[in-house]
Amino acid sequence: MKTAICILYILVISLAGWLAYTCYWNFQFDANNTAGIIVSTLGVLVAILTGWQVFNAIEMRGILKKVDDIKNTYKKSTDLLNQHDLELMCLLEAFQLSQHAKQAEQHGNKYCLTLKAILQFLRANVKMDYIPFNGLIESLPSMLDKAEKLNKIDRIQFAKADRDCENVYDDIIKIIDNKKELKPLKCKIKDSRDRRKKINEGYEGKDELEFLNEIYADYDK
Repeated sequence: MKTAICILYILVISLAGWLAYTCYWNFQFDANNTAGIIVSTLGVLVAILTGWQVFNAIEMRGILKKVDDIKNTYKKSTDLLNQHDLELMCLLEAFQLSQHAKQAEQHGNKYCLTLKAILQFLRANVKMDYIPFNGLIESLPSMLDKAEKLNKIDRIQFAKADRDCENVYDDIIKIIDNKKELKPLKCKIKDSRDRRKKINEGYEGKDELEFLNEIYADYDK
């Protein structure tokens, strides 16, 4: 590029010097001599400058295209990094929720925290055979088995988490529906949901105090 610019400058300066020399020694402005030389030279200079501008425009278009390509590549890389960061945060939160679920005393909270941990593992885009994730899925039936054996007060407490559990179930199913590889998981989630609803039949919206009052009322009779 620099070589081409230098050559162009040399040509323009040479033509300009030649024109000045000719005009200085033989300035006869007629159609056959000076006028023809001046017009021809000006035509050559204009053509060179026009061609140079066209060349610059074409080159600038190529540069702009390269800049756009770099911007698109950078955006894709940035989006990918942001996605990885989000997945990592979801993975960390999933492990935290699973630990809280293990430490939870009330069975309803334990079950709901387990569902939330499953949701965060799904948002972290883990594979179905990922051991911590698969372990939580496989723990749902045994947790429901235990819920069926709870006394009435604990069953009421278990049913209090219904609304939170339903919202988490909805989010889990949305993610599953958007990923073909997770389709086998949908049956397990739906079965768990239906079974939990059946366990909580008759206990939704009840309060422990209300239940105790019913017991005392029966006792007084």
